Amino acid sequence: MKIFYIIITSLLIFSCPVVAQNKGILYYKLTTNDKRTHNPRTENYQLFFAGDKSIQFFMPQVVKEEFKQIDDNTGGKTVVFNTKNNNLPFLFKDFRNHKIILTNNIQFKDYLINDTLVNFDWKITNERKQILKYTCIKATTKFRGREYEAWFTEDVPTRVGPWKFNSLPGLIVKVNDIDNIYTFELTAADFETKFDPRKIAVPENSKKDSGITHRQFIELYAKKVKDLEAQSRASYVAKGNVTGITNITIPPLMEKF
Repeated sequence: MKIFYIIITSLLIFSCPVVAQNKGILYYKLTTNDKRTHNPRTENYQLFFAGDKSIQFFMPQVVKEEFKQIDDNTGGKTVVFNTKNNNLPFLFKDFRNHKIILTNNIQFKDYLINDTLVNFDWKITNERKQILKYTCIKATTKFRGREYEAWFTEDVPTRVGPWKFNSLPGLIVKVNDIDNIYTFELTAADFETKFDPRKIAVPENSKKDSGITHRQFIELYAKKVKDLEAQSRASYVAKGNVTGITNITIPPLMEKF
């Protein structure tokens, strides 16, 4: 009887699922190699996630009052971030309701965009390699006109990821399109610093805007590109009868149209 009890207990221990990491702060770097500009651009993002929600903020080099880190009574750290007057570009994911709300701009004009949280159709491969301190597995997918490869780690079981990426069985450590135009890389992961999970929401100053759909944003972008192409073909005459051609471009979108 005692042997039977030991066997049952062992089965229960080894059949327990890995507890998902459901709260933390992730830091990502996005490198954009746009062949039209010839100069790689680097942007940094901070992603807060808890439960079935996450929010990613663009992080400029100097952050004033948007985020503060204070000491708490337990000897740890707590992040207090301002959601009322926060004008940083953001991307909010609601996994339960399958929606994404984000801000994006077209030639200095900002838009609030309502999109659907897509359940990516990842193909997980047998390829593995070490990135940072993690053993990572390669996965591939297609999304809105581009092919991507991602490296994720099962050491941190969470479905969140940078930008609109999600639904892998582990933390996304790196993801890039196969043309290497866009590359997201994890630079740090913090599961110790505390924050109020209720702050993971659309910032207050954006809630009054009903926003536009993803399709409407793409249509506006396509129209702007067409208008700028027409302006770029126009010639001009400057002082001294110097002639030239105006050349105006705007950054491409990750999502092709």
